[in-house]
Amino acid sequence: MLHKYKNSLILFPLTIILAIVTSFVVEGTSFLIRFINGAFYLSLLYMMIGGFLYLTENGFFNITKYGFKKTFGKKQSELTDEKVSKEMIYERKTFFLTTPLLLNGIVFAVLTLLFSLLL
Repeated sequence: MLHKYKNSLILFPLTIILAIVTSFVVEGTSFLIRFINGAFYLSLLYMMIGGFLYLTENGFFNITKYGFKKTFGKKQSELTDEKVSKEMIYERKTFFLTTPLLLNGIVFAVLTLLFSLLL
């Protein structure tokens, strides 16, 4: 079970370190507020990248890719085959960072929202 979340466990301390670095770089009122803001911005970035990877994994952009290849492709005869078009449309990809990015993004967003309410 721990092996499944290995990348998430690596990304978690890296996010904390990045939030600390950004809190030293950015000017503001107190270190804690800058840290919370930096961690929240990183969590939003992680959720955006993870969401895009999730959409790509599930084939959301396959129709668009097929349309561009059919319209602007050099080899029109290859794309007219029904079998090739179905394979291209139903093609699935997997990325190893999708789950860690989404998981860390959601966890840090919730934690920073809770900490900001406590201030």
